[in-house]
Amino acid sequence: MKKLMVLDGNSIVNRAFYGVSQNLTTRDGQPTNAVFGFLAILNKLLDECDVVVPVSKIADFVLYIKEIDKEFDFEVKMFGHAGDGNVHAYVYNDEVSDEEFTSRTEAFMERNYRKCIELGGAVSAEHGIGRGKKRYLGEKVGDGCLALMRSIKRAFDPEQILNPGKIF
Repeated sequence: MKKLMVLDGNSIVNRAFYGVSQNLTTRDGQPTNAVFGFLAILNKLLDECDVVVPVSKIADFVLYIKEIDKEFDFEVKMFGHAGDGNVHAYVYNDEVSDEEFTSRTEAFMERNYRKCIELGGAVSAEHGIGRGKKRYLGEKVGDGCLALMRSIKRAFDPEQILNPGKIF
């Protein structure tokens, strides 16, 4: 039986990776964790889809990714946290140009984020929204919630110096 996903049982594996990876860096000398360090060693282009779906929908989401990854010319590796529905899907490839990889990855991520929302999940999992998932936030939470988030951001950061341009 082929494994679809490796579940780490809430971070024992993460702690082991952290211990091993403290001395790893990216090609430009930045610290990295073991997963990224290992892939950097392989000299692969990399991106991550980090979402959360209802626990009862994990299998549906993983099977969906396995179904559509055949349409794209890169490898997909997944793991997650079964207890909270968090799924990480890493895509990587070193066979195409950066521009081609970015284009393919954006199309792949778009479909994954839409499926996540369709299944009742959220594109903001443990790694947050950032620039990459910004356009999906409003789709999930709605205008009223976005307005509330903006007002909270203004209350705590009236000068807009914390993460300028990230979300608000």
